[in-house]
Amino acid sequence: AKPSQALRQGRGKSSMWMAIDAVREGRADTCVSAGNTGALMAMARFVLKTLPGISRPAIAAVWP
Repeated sequence: AKPSQALRQGRGKSSMWMAIDAVREGRADTCVSAGNTGALMAMARFVLKTLPGISRPAIAAVWP
């Protein structure tokens, strides 16, 4: 699905949305997904917003 479709269709009920909600509510520190990266970023930006001065989210490429 396109990120915009995933944002509309997954609102409040998809596993990605629930994971991002857990971060917003403080029940989790991070959110990791092996799914649609664009959808995850769109949902995260919609739910979590961005920090002041940050206009675009970053994607981690290297894990220790």
